[in-house]
Amino acid sequence: EQTACITAPPAPQVIVAGAGSGKTTVMAARVVWLVGTGQVAPEQVLGLTFTNKAAGELAERVRKALVAAGVTDPEVIDPDNPPGEPTISTYHAFAGRLLTEHGLRIGLEPSTRLLADAT
Repeated sequence: EQTACITAPPAPQVIVAGAGSGKTTVMAARVVWLVGTGQVAPEQVLGLTFTNKAAGELAERVRKALVAAGVTDPEVIDPDNPPGEPTISTYHAFAGRLLTEHGLRIGLEPSTRLLADAT
């Protein structure tokens, strides 16, 4: 099943599995496979997760694998905006970025913030 997820044709994919089942490994391998086979450019990839920890782990694994494959530059100065790399974040952070960048199109100020769960 994991190999089928990694090598599926380019299209949105959803991976649902329990903790410790290898989701992050499969997602990272899929990005490297898609980029390595020339099916997509790194910046065309969007990886979304629910937690900051998972987003950080996925971003680190993908970055290391793409650097090892010679696709991205390990000397990038701005790690928050590296050229030629996938966008990997939490759903919440990605939605916040969309709101900041495009909120005016629907009448919202760029300073508008998403509400987070109360803790």
